[in-house]
Amino acid sequence: VFRTFQTELETVYEEYNMYQDDRGNQLRNFVFENAFSNSPYGRSIIGLGDHLKNPQISKLIEFYNSWYVPENMALILVGDIKTEEVAGLINRKFGRLPAGNAPQSKVSRASAFKGRKQVAARIGQFPSLALLYNGVPTGHEDGIALDIATSMLSNTNRTGLLDKLVLDGDIMMAVASPLSFINDGRIIIQVVPSYDYNQRRYESHRMVERLLSDQIAKLSKGEVEEWLLESVKNNIIRNYLRSLESPRQKAYMVQEAFVAGYGMDYVLDYVSKVQAVSMD
Repeated sequence: VFRTFQTELETVYEEYNMYQDDRGNQLRNFVFENAFSNSPYGRSIIGLGDHLKNPQISKLIEFYNSWYVPENMALILVGDIKTEEVAGLINRKFGRLPAGNAPQSKVSRASAFKGRKQVAARIGQFPSLALLYNGVPTGHEDGIALDIATSMLSNTNRTGLLDKLVLDGDIMMAVASPLSFINDGRIIIQVVPSYDYNQRRYESHRMVERLLSDQIAKLSKGEVEEWLLESVKNNIIRNYLRSLESPRQKAYMVQEAFVAGYGMDYVLDYVSKVQAVSMD
């Protein structure tokens, strides 16, 4: 029963207005629009202003009745579960939900990058540069290798190739990360140029891109010391094993496998898959 439709609409509209005043959010939207053009992933999750002007409650009810059906739900339990005891409780609480066929989601993929395209806008509080490359969807067989590759560029231990540029003062900040979703993926490298206090200006984007390209070329050619690869792999494995100590993180793993549609073997064999990655 949609009793608070109007008040909730006003709340969401105010949240939308709040995002419009956030430069960081505006920068993120700009990057995603260009990373996933012609795809839902390129649009902010809160939607557009036009979506909030005249929403129809009948459309909300139609959406709810179509998608909120047992065939489109998962109940994930993690812990010392006694299946016999839990099964009865689940049946009593959820068995009354009427069955229904969930509609198929429309698969919409952004166009793959071909060649070089450059876009610019005055959005953030300071100059920044983002390099975007084609990536892979969640659960793809190359996903782990790309996770390792981006971590060899930048990581929390600051041992990556781009981290060294930051430590040497060539750039102020650099983060390389995969953007992997159910139907699509990208790789993004975000950088803030160094600032020359004497000349009171930031380093040019062209110079920064040249520095980044040199390090990316080293990685793509395998001209990286073996210790960096092993260090990154060990850190990824350590974080994975540590996450297994948390029931919440275990639930997230099962949830991602369910939503993305890949088997639990991908999760359970994660360590061996990481260990198998090499520079060959």
